[in-house]
Amino acid sequence: MRRPSRSGVALPAVVVVVVVVAVAALTTVLRGPESARPAATWECAGSDDSAAVSGSVVGAGHEACTPGALAVDGRTFTRGGEPFFWLGDTAWSLFVNLTRAETEEYLDARAAQGFTVVQAAAVFPQAGGPGPNQYGDSPHGTGLDDLAVTPGDEGEEQYDYWDHVDFVVAQAAERGLVLAVLPVWADGQVGELLTEENAGAYGEFLGHRYGGAGNVVWVLGGDAPADGVEGVWQALADGIREGGGTQPATYHPRGDQTSVTWFDGDERIGFHMLQGGHCLRYDVRAELVAQTYAAGLPFVDGEPIYEDHPYCWRPADGYSTAQDVRRDAYWSVLGGAAGHTYGHHAVWQFLAGGRSPELHARGTWPEALRSPGAEQMQNVRALAESRPRVEPAAVVADPGEGAGRIQAAVAADGSTLMAYTAAGREVALDPGVLSGTTLQPWWFDPRTGDAVRLDPVENSGPATFTPPAGEGDEADWVLVVDDAAAGFGAPGAGRLPGRDAPASDRTGASGRDLDDPDAGFGPGDGGEEGGERGGTDEDRDRGDEDGGGDGGGDDDGGDRAGGRDAREDAGEDGRSDDSRGADERGGGSADETGDESAGDADDRKGGGEEGSAEEGGAEEGGAGEGGAEGGGSDGGESERAPAEQEAPAPAAADAAVWERLAACESSGDWGIDTGNGYYGGLQFSDATWKDYGGTEFAPQAHLATREEQILVATRVRDDRGGYGSWPACASRLGLPRWSW
Repeated sequence: MRRPSRSGVALPAVVVVVVVVAVAALTTVLRGPESARPAATWECAGSDDSAAVSGSVVGAGHEACTPGALAVDGRTFTRGGEPFFWLGDTAWSLFVNLTRAETEEYLDARAAQGFTVVQAAAVFPQAGGPGPNQYGDSPHGTGLDDLAVTPGDEGEEQYDYWDHVDFVVAQAAERGLVLAVLPVWADGQVGELLTEENAGAYGEFLGHRYGGAGNVVWVLGGDAPADGVEGVWQALADGIREGGGTQPATYHPRGDQTSVTWFDGDERIGFHMLQGGHCLRYDVRAELVAQTYAAGLPFVDGEPIYEDHPYCWRPADGYSTAQDVRRDAYWSVLGGAAGHTYGHHAVWQFLAGGRSPELHARGTWPEALRSPGAEQMQNVRALAESRPRVEPAAVVADPGEGAGRIQAAVAADGSTLMAYTAAGREVALDPGVLSGTTLQPWWFDPRTGDAVRLDPVENSGPATFTPPAGEGDEADWVLVVDDAAAGFGAPGAGRLPGRDAPASDRTGASGRDLDDPDAGFGPGDGGEEGGERGGTDEDRDRGDEDGGGDGGGDDDGGDRAGGRDAREDAGEDGRSDDSRGADERGGGSADETGDESAGDADDRKGGGEEGSAEEGGAEEGGAGEGGAEGGGSDGGESERAPAEQEAPAPAAADAAVWERLAACESSGDWGIDTGNGYYGGLQFSDATWKDYGGTEFAPQAHLATREEQILVATRVRDDRGGYGSWPACASRLGLPRWSW
């Protein structure tokens, strides 16, 4: 994001990309500013590839463990040996503009929406200079060779800017999010704040402090070309490496540019990044994607057009829509990208009351978190994860150009083909590139994630497919054509072998695929892989009896929230010292929490121990306010993977099933058969299934009988005091997994 003219004022932004990493929390002690506040920790748990390391990961003298870090594998990413889809969000000012409580609110929302990466900046200059964070702390004094680091991290005097960065890294790790850190937002800063003389030492500081964090990757640059200053970035990258930061790195360029221009073949760069920018230059964008793909490394568009951004910074020309951000996403992914980054114009700057908008932004960041485009991004991830990787291919007879261009891609083994028709044009193609004699076509709706099955066709020559009717912003669709023998099931509804669940044709009534408890989410969101936001397994789940509490350690209610902001003083989401909150259901009133953003607990129920379907469904995911923002049964696009169906809209009878499912955690409504092998909406990670004796019945939960699942779920309930935030109960109706 860049001003068309800076007029001498540099736009800040240090990118911290939070990549979803399986939770293997670090054991580094991270204390808040209050001296009485016990340490929050990153625990090493649940990650087979975690390795203990000595020395500093987040501050000198701490010991930590390194979870499976992001790795490059050909044109794709892996984490812990598993395929990893980069679904990023631009949160450039995260370290500067949010309090701790607001940071957790933001991270909770993005994790629940299936994002795997958050991009933010470690040093984010504002109004022409480095601004302090929300606690009045600045990252440095006179320059980057004068970093503002104080010994210790307790109390007002010790807790500094970098201790707050530590806190954000820790909170991201708890939610399964990996941070890809831009050391400094480069626009206007290279040669002044960041120089070839200080870049190496600054990089070494960052590498020493965060090199052991498996949920960190590095993003050099920051809305700036590297012409003539490549040496500065190379020195910074070398310093990070020398300090112990061996995680992959990339470079964030200016709009209509790609890192390939300067760093093609540079071993310091592990993956490439382009910036599509905020103007509707469709053909330029296509060329940029093709140029970056040709370099042979994984790549992402790290800053496409933001949602609700004035076209080319001119409000008179209108503001971008959800369809604009969908178009960029599917064009990129089917153009060979290893994922995609989303952004909202009010979110990257965390616009709120009392803060002046940058570049004609409007609204507030809490409202923008649940904008249509943000809710719909999980669908591109779900689609990609339900099929083998596809590579761009010229198989469409008339792909066209401009806004209506059709982008197609084919799997290397010929098992599937995808074509995104941005303007709803019919797709004429020769499916001869596909294996098999019988083909199964589908239309995938990028707005809802639903899939419409078409009649099988013979692979005997050119074929034309006409998408379902749609007008304006509702006209785009993705054609998916499979080799019928592959048996993939509905697009977006199942994950491939090696991604936690075998491909299948089993989907819920009209919601997210329930075969995989992590479908559409990062590991921290299902509640079974350590994503319950801190504390031991027992502590994390005690706060979840209402389906909305997060758990947390036994000190969570007063510890993580103890800080300088009145909104944080009395604990997160109303949790008292035993993590249950004032009413023992994970939530409290605004008066009890002291958190102005928390609201009344009654407005945030998640179908808990005493909550009904009306409480959970209507308030959080029904036709009321919760439905609009939470994407509930009123048709909002929240947190759901596609469902196979014969028509674009789900059958009316399905709604009753999902209304009952909304209260399944607490009601024990075992009569619900979700149609995917689970009963009562309960799902188990492999670890939970094993830990509670499930493997005596079947290797995985979905292979067990209804009675066996009930028995294991009862053991979980008896041990933890609740069933936890089971995805099937919360996601379809937009019920909160956390007490926002």
